[in-house]
Amino acid sequence: MEIYQELTGYSDDQVIAIVNEGRQNVSVGKQWYLDELTQRRTDRATDALVRLTRRLALLTVLIAILTAVGTAASVIAAVRSGG
Repeated sequence: MEIYQELTGYSDDQVIAIVNEGRQNVSVGKQWYLDELTQRRTDRATDALVRLTRRLALLTVLIAILTAVGTAASVIAAVRSGG
């Protein structure tokens, strides 16, 4: 078995190959499958949160631009009307 420092240097594909290679010598119980399902759900939730965060950032920029345009239009209108 590799030490932790060695494992952290491996790519995901290398770690998967190691797991697959030694799988005949390991028996897993239901908890392993439950943990895997939990991890997959967490990964999906994280991906959704990242997408929502990006959309929120885009909306924030859009609102800032629209606010600047609205402010500029108000200033121009006030100057033209003699303010």
